[in-house]
Amino acid sequence: MNPDGITAVFTTVIAVFTIVYSIFAYKLFRESKLSREFHLEAHMIAYLVNAETSPDMVSLIIRNIGNGIARNLRFMIIHDIDYPNNSNQLKDIGIFNKIMDFFPPDYTNKYILMSLSENYEKKAKDYIEFELTYDDAITKNKKQNFRLDFKDIEGLGKLTPPETYIGMISYRLEKIEKILEKSKSKQ
Repeated sequence: MNPDGITAVFTTVIAVFTIVYSIFAYKLFRESKLSREFHLEAHMIAYLVNAETSPDMVSLIIRNIGNGIARNLRFMIIHDIDYPNNSNQLKDIGIFNKIMDFFPPDYTNKYILMSLSENYEKKAKDYIEFELTYDDAITKNKKQNFRLDFKDIEGLGKLTPPETYIGMISYRLEKIEKILEKSKSKQ
């Protein structure tokens, strides 16, 4: 083989390896960018929960499950709850009336909304709805709508004994208190 042919083969091989290397470098760059964004992105969620000790009490949980800080949180109420003798409406909760400067990662706020013990049939068919707008390090004005139906937590009960450590402490202390009361009454 002549020297020009060998040079052409090596040039072709080098060109192919350069193209393959460029493709791998681009994929590595893209994955690195996605990884960096993942660690900067906030992701807000909202959901309803029952109280551990009183299943008829309903609370609203707002949580940042992302790895980044949510900033400039603004809430717009679309549908609020309105029942007699219920002072806890979304419009009365501070976070719904102002811009919250920041919400750190893995941070949770809990707001007690109401008891389902009165007017259960009516309340179980109701819902709350709001729009949450916030910024993170990547995106400005992220918008999320949350429609939270009270029927989604319908039928959730109280576990005895409770499933959490704090609940277990309360449960055991209550049992100890009953034992002490019985021993006092026998004396």
